[in-house]
Amino acid sequence: RQPGSLFKPLVYLAALDARSELAGGQPITAATLIVDEPVTFESGAGVWAPQNYDHRFHGTVSLRTALEQSLNVPAVKIAKMVGTKRIVQLAQSLGIRSPLADNLSLALGTSGVSLLEITAAFGALAYEGVFVAPTAAQAVMTPEGDPSWRHTPVRHQAVSPQATYVMTSLLTGVVERGTAAKAKAMGLRSAVAGKTGTTDGYRDAWFV
Repeated sequence: RQPGSLFKPLVYLAALDARSELAGGQPITAATLIVDEPVTFESGAGVWAPQNYDHRFHGTVSLRTALEQSLNVPAVKIAKMVGTKRIVQLAQSLGIRSPLADNLSLALGTSGVSLLEITAAFGALAYEGVFVAPTAAQAVMTPEGDPSWRHTPVRHQAVSPQATYVMTSLLTGVVERGTAAKAKAMGLRSAVAGKTGTTDGYRDAWFV
């Protein structure tokens, strides 16, 4: 299914992890300012003009605000700066095996993924950037209770701990005052980092 805006953290994570730089040599950080404005891009299908879900533009915003409010134009601009190939490589390192389009619409979650893939990718954010491949069985026991087989987890450092630390802080803001703030009104009291994702016509609505 299309993850929609649920894919945006991977776009920003690629920028933070690569220590990408804006024109003039400024690194991309949570405080980086991006202009949310009408913009067009050339694509194989013609001219593409991404819109925000509220069909409004919000002017100059920080990367933190852009992610908290799930703005589309800043995400596409960051994807263009970082390069879609780097984003695809990061997603694959985080366990996403579904085919991902190598174009800017990727930033808005237009390529389908499975629930298992995307939750495993988010799991690495909670584990200091270490991806652990999901498994259905941890061990097989004998009738006497002794292990006859034990699973050896497949794991690797997919992204730097520094980048995941910043991303976790950004995703905490999504729940505190962003698109997932309603979770607090519904009774969620713990400190939670998460992201919403909604596809066209509300066909899919995600929260991880």
